[in-house]
Amino acid sequence: MNEKKNQVENRWLLFAERYGYQPLPDVTNHELCKEFRDAIYDVVNLEIGEAIATLKNNRKTRLDYLKKTPIGISWKVVSKITQTQILRKKSNEIIEDARIVQKLIGDLIVDGHFSHVLSFCELVLRSPNETVFDRISNVFDRGLAPYALDKSANPICIIPIEAPESAEATIEALEQVHQSGFTIAHQHLRDAAGNINAGQFSDGLAKSVHAVEAIARDLTGENTLGPALAALEKQNLLNSQPLKEGINKLYGYASGTVRHGQPQTKAASSNISRDEALLAFSICSAIAGYLSRKKIAMGDGK
Repeated sequence: MNEKKNQVENRWLLFAERYGYQPLPDVTNHELCKEFRDAIYDVVNLEIGEAIATLKNNRKTRLDYLKKTPIGISWKVVSKITQTQILRKKSNEIIEDARIVQKLIGDLIVDGHFSHVLSFCELVLRSPNETVFDRISNVFDRGLAPYALDKSANPICIIPIEAPESAEATIEALEQVHQSGFTIAHQHLRDAAGNINAGQFSDGLAKSVHAVEAIARDLTGENTLGPALAALEKQNLLNSQPLKEGINKLYGYASGTVRHGQPQTKAASSNISRDEALLAFSICSAIAGYLSRKKIAMGDGK
């Protein structure tokens, strides 16, 4: 019983789920399980619905009028960007009626491609609405999908994780890298997360390895990874021989994929899977965080 309960954080299991008549939400499904979509839908439906309710004495429900409500301005912007950039509508196809927009966004969340749902979530999280931000954040915190929020720097990004349980470690590593001033490495990791989310797995693996390379070069002044790792060892920042060998092997593995600006078409033809790219991202995030902490611990942090 405990094993089943732990699979879905902060949620009581239904009778049918406890006794196997109904499956548990698949929190490892990167294309998003129904429960995650439903939770996001509930947040959006509630917020837009409350905004529309304030207009009950006004015959017009165009989003222009929502600017009179606390969340109106952000929803007007979110609606326009959702339609133009996510749904790729032309300017003359933009819908402004708030009730129709509510249904449009609801359909996107429930039935749309998972990448569109995550893009929409990022868009809302970057809006100035604190209430919506907290509610969307809570959905991710519940561990209903293998994604987490990277709040280490603006803009907030959604990053892939192996499992909800691993989110805290990955987020902590990204925060450490950012706070340590390793801006290039931090950007590489964010780019890697974006590549994986977009299905560009070879690029995601390569960018992950580039993050470790960037920190090693930044710490030592060396131009290539091999001498940089040797210099880190001399500085007592990397005393583990197995870890050093592991970094070298991972770097060698990435060399067979897209690296250093090679064309995107090569990434598409690679055999790198999402699981492999995600594993590399997790490992490289952990190594980058480790090197950042070691440098600070020696009193020479950035």
